[in-house]
Amino acid sequence: LFLAARGLAGARVALFRHWHDAPAKPRTRELLGRRADRFILVSQFHREDYRRQGMSVERASVLYNPIDTERFRPSPASRANVRGRLGFADADVVVGYVGRVIAAKGVFTLLDAADRLLAQESSARMLWVGDGEDSAALRDRVNRSPHASRHRFLDWEADMAALYPALDVLAVPSLYPEPFGRVSVEAQAAAVPVVASLAGGLPETFLPDRTGIGVGPGDGDGLAGALIALARDPERRRRMGAAGREWACERFSLERIAGDFERLLAD
Repeated sequence: LFLAARGLAGARVALFRHWHDAPAKPRTRELLGRRADRFILVSQFHREDYRRQGMSVERASVLYNPIDTERFRPSPASRANVRGRLGFADADVVVGYVGRVIAAKGVFTLLDAADRLLAQESSARMLWVGDGEDSAALRDRVNRSPHASRHRFLDWEADMAALYPALDVLAVPSLYPEPFGRVSVEAQAAAVPVVASLAGGLPETFLPDRTGIGVGPGDGDGLAGALIALARDPERRRRMGAAGREWACERFSLERIAGDFERLLAD
């Protein structure tokens, strides 16, 4: 429809693409390459993925997803409210997962790492937020764990921004190449350090060893080690959280991305 409008009205067309799993068909690649004026992709990884599909990237630009850093921000009040509601103590170290509960997101790798974390750190707790086709299987495995009482589950909530400040660490253990990774940036905007898989565009969402720790996709040992290290070092978590807040505001704020968008269209 957009390409038809271009032909009928002479409008210039910029196409956004946020997904990459299925390579475009040859006819689609040819049509888009001839008719669209610009492609806007959400990460450098995504741009390279287009190149691998045989798409011309001469007119492909990267525009990261924006985050409302006024909404996603540190909040002692939200932290106290959510942790009180879920039964977490002030001294507990809460590791969170936020996303679809499917195997491809690495939830079972995270569960194995969490078992090791909980076995070694008595203050550690797990919070799972989201749902998906593997929710029942995940909950069943948690219920059979010796640490089942230290896990909490939540469905999606209307005010997701209030949940991040309740965390001490966010894990993003995806096995497949994410085009970007919004939850990683949302957590950092709330001054929460991340442990994220080095898959797809996720490495572009954090600063290694400054705002987060990167681990290989499916690397359960690396994931467990990173979570245990952060659980044992509150000062490191504080430093990484502060740096993450600064990084998210500087690189992914609405104002920054709007400005980048205006410059991209002007070009």
